Amino acid sequence: MTASIKPERSSAESPDAGNSTLGLMAKYWTPGKVKTRLGASVGAEVAACLHRQFVMHLCDRLAHAPGIRELVVAPASAVDCMADELTGGWRFVAQNDGDLGDRMRTWFATKLAEPACEKAVLIGADCPNLKPQDIRTAFDRLDRDDIVLGPANDGGYYLIGLHARHREQHEDLFTHIPWSSEDVLEITQNRAQAADLTLSLLPMMTDVDELSDLQQLCETLALTRHSDPGDGELADQIHRLVPVHRLVPAADRGPRS
Repeated sequence: MTASIKPERSSAESPDAGNSTLGLMAKYWTPGKVKTRLGASVGAEVAACLHRQFVMHLCDRLAHAPGIRELVVAPASAVDCMADELTGGWRFVAQNDGDLGDRMRTWFATKLAEPACEKAVLIGADCPNLKPQDIRTAFDRLDRDDIVLGPANDGGYYLIGLHARHREQHEDLFTHIPWSSEDVLEITQNRAQAADLTLSLLPMMTDVDELSDLQQLCETLALTRHSDPGDGELADQIHRLVPVHRLVPAADRGPRS
């Protein structure tokens, strides 16, 4: 992996980083290359802007999360562009080639091979309302369990954390997985059980992939905006890009397939 660390930025290591690394996987916000399912409803330009907003919000919100923080960028040519736009003391590294599983496996293998890193947690940008406490909880669970997963309501997961103690058994967690299917979480749990790895689950959250998911996120943010200014700011940014009248009313949403 190539890396870019801007010397003028704040440290990419929190005061209580200890032996942990947090990674955020994100694509550069090129219209038509990100959030394509959402883009079918709101347009490619708006979907790309929403993705950019989610990434920027998470980088800011998680700037004080425990662990060394890395933004894991695709494509590799966009590392410097993202480093120029984002703040919050993040390191910037390029994703490797291959499918999602290959890229995740390589990142974990690289991090957990470092002598100072015992625990690594990887998230995407599809759950922008993640909080530092969610990351802290994931790292805490890894003191006891080998794997921690954050289930998403579409059958995947929004977070995966691994401990280095059994890193030779991690490969099966990422190979021959039908990514973007509703079976990802179940298959991963079965692989962990087959490898005799202990696993902990975090609370379920919503991945924002479609317009109905965006509406659900806005409903969640509406409940917390007065107690959490960051949630209110994110809600306002979403509504500037997608006016309320364009979102799907909760009563009109059918069950997810």
